[in-house]
Amino acid sequence: MRAALERLKLASLSRDPALVDQEVAYLVRTFDPSKASLPLLRADPNEPPGWSELLNQLKLFAQDRDEDAALLARWMADIGLDNEALGWIEAWPRRSARRRSVAPCSIWPRGPITSRCCRNY
Repeated sequence: MRAALERLKLASLSRDPALVDQEVAYLVRTFDPSKASLPLLRADPNEPPGWSELLNQLKLFAQDRDEDAALLARWMADIGLDNEALGWIEAWPRRSARRRSVAPCSIWPRGPITSRCCRNY
């Protein structure tokens, strides 16, 4: 997980859309080799092809690993997907040990998301 997120971070820092597209495609096919011969779709014109697929694959990979789930949720918040990350976390069973270990309080230590939801964990 950490390596995948670092690859995406470095590609985005390059400000080269072709490199970002290449990294997303590589990671989609790494997480799901069955996608190797399929074209990657662009759900939004501002996103690289395969972006939605990659986010779903990252969530599936992290769903059983608390450390990876926290890392992914923090990364999603850092790139402006904090509401999507929060929705992902809130979809887990309420009051579960896993949900508490990746509580938004630990991911967003300050701000409106924390004040809105930490009392539910």
